[in-house]
Amino acid sequence: MLQRMFLVLAALVLWTGCGSKEPAQVAAVPKRGLVGAACVADTDCKSELCDRTVPGGYCSRPCETNADCGLGAVCDGASEGGLGVCFQACKSQRECRSRDFQCYVLEGEQGVCSLDVAHVAPQSPNVGAPCSATISCAAPLGLDAFCVPEVSASGKATGYRGGMCVATGCTDAASCGDGLVCVVGGAQPFCAIGCDGADDCRTGYDCDATTRACLPRKQ
Repeated sequence: MLQRMFLVLAALVLWTGCGSKEPAQVAAVPKRGLVGAACVADTDCKSELCDRTVPGGYCSRPCETNADCGLGAVCDGASEGGLGVCFQACKSQRECRSRDFQCYVLEGEQGVCSLDVAHVAPQSPNVGAPCSATISCAAPLGLDAFCVPEVSASGKATGYRGGMCVATGCTDAASCGDGLVCVVGGAQPFCAIGCDGADDCRTGYDCDATTRACLPRKQ
């Protein structure tokens, strides 16, 4: 729920000028574990909340005021009876950790480093591509994009080296599109890159003999 709230607020940053009126100290690229820093699991963050809907992860926490967020961070989206979310504070894009983020101005000169969705979202289906968050994936028409991350929320390896974009909801290869196959037999059918041999798959993946799909190489 908190991660979903983070994405909604990140989108609203683009359109609104609301935000906490308290001044915030501006920090450069956040140090490991602080708000705005990259993360894989909640334990990577001092706030114990890693928003994995953001590519590379984003340390954050729910908040009511800037004081809840710590040095170099601000609380945005808080309202009477509702919590906001902590973002890294900034005055220019150079203070954000990569070009995947922009410094969006709230009130006055105060800005926050938030994901630049237009920069990271693919323009066409990219099943099989590396990923760390679903927003970096796009599915064929009628299917749902999903990123199988390299590391789970608990910090355990999934076997999907570099993560892999898939498309869920397929019924057969035709529903996936050219060059893709529908992998069935698990909890939910998904589209993956079709193959004839290991050379058709990227590093860390093999051509599964049963499904003829590029899947994680068995150890």
